[in-house]
Amino acid sequence: MKKIVKIFTMFFALLVTFGLVNTVSKVKASSDVVVTPWTLSFDNGQVVNIVEDQSYISVVSNGFSVTYNDLTGETSGGYFDLWVECPGVVPYEAIIEEKYIANGETLTYQIGGHLYFVYHSYNEEMQYMDREWVSLFVDRSIVSSNRIYTNLETGKYYYNGNVSFSDIDYLRDPDYDLIFGGRNLTTGEYLEDSYGQIHLSDEGEYEITIRDNRKNQTKTYRFAIDKTAPMIYLVEWDYFVETPMLEGSITNAGMKVIYGDNIKVNSMTYQYKPFNSTNIETGTVENNFIFWRKGEYVITVTDMVGKTTSTTFTISEFDIVADPDGAATLGTEVTQNGGAKGDTTLHVGYTRCLYLGGDAPSQSRLAYTFTSSNPSIATVSNYGTVTAKGAGTVVITCVLKSNPSKVSKIILTVLP
Repeated sequence: MKKIVKIFTMFFALLVTFGLVNTVSKVKASSDVVVTPWTLSFDNGQVVNIVEDQSYISVVSNGFSVTYNDLTGETSGGYFDLWVECPGVVPYEAIIEEKYIANGETLTYQIGGHLYFVYHSYNEEMQYMDREWVSLFVDRSIVSSNRIYTNLETGKYYYNGNVSFSDIDYLRDPDYDLIFGGRNLTTGEYLEDSYGQIHLSDEGEYEITIRDNRKNQTKTYRFAIDKTAPMIYLVEWDYFVETPMLEGSITNAGMKVIYGDNIKVNSMTYQYKPFNSTNIETGTVENNFIFWRKGEYVITVTDMVGKTTSTTFTISEFDIVADPDGAATLGTEVTQNGGAKGDTTLHVGYTRCLYLGGDAPSQSRLAYTFTSSNPSIATVSNYGTVTAKGAGTVVITCVLKSNPSKVSKIILTVLP
């Protein structure tokens, strides 16, 4: 029997010698303190050699390192966990569990809040005993760590979606010394935090400030939320007489283009096509710009988050009027259907007679070529008589035969 015990003892000693049994080797520093192989090193320079019955550790630091160093050489490494304290239904949660670290190895973590460093302990017979819990509070900076989560991007000011801020460490330990606040600079609304976080969805320019009263630190964010596409307004400008116009309007006066946006417009560009050319000119203009050149225009406004709005209009060479007052011949829309003189609507089966304005280069309708943009809606004769065929909107174009650069257009609406 003694021989068997001796053989077992020698075999166990070999296992320990070669590190095949994982243990926590304890070094007695004095009669009262037993030092473990575990060390926590914080990035502020503080080092804590973990002892049995380790007291609470509180440190201002952005992170820490875990080192296992068995000076006796009896173990090859050890196991540990990291637990966090949660304010919810479950009071504790493991974020790192059964993590093995070799003897002499160091692992680094950027974690803060109320934590528990848990190392596995063994007795002198190398039998697993329990997990030893060490409570620590790592108070991270809001300025120099990743403690504050936000979906803002560095160098970016404008956003077309929601913006959020949250204190990551609050989830581990509610920090009532950390205050979220700010203001929507567009609406003047003041904002306050809700349990360590702010979620913003309303449009506006914002200034959000996070303050750590305990460390007297402040971090400020400035940004804008813009979810709405810009707006474009057309105004006919006829020597200080301004008349609002709709998209696709035709005028022989100037056209002022006004844009608006909830936050800020980045640019307004135009495409201009003269009547007698296939070339398209492009350019950029400022707000309230007045276009005068005769031709067709496409205006595009782009805001700071990339949303665009476009509109079109035409500046003609001269006026075309349908059934003007005093005309010798009127269309059946007026004479038979009770339509108003000078109006641009007519009903299917009826006609309108087009006349040239006083600024036209010739008053003879035979000097022009009339064409319809959609003959299934309305046709037009050589004399400028329009016949309604089907419901819809149609553009009648009038071109001077002797000079095709002289062009005018009129938009007519055909009703059933």
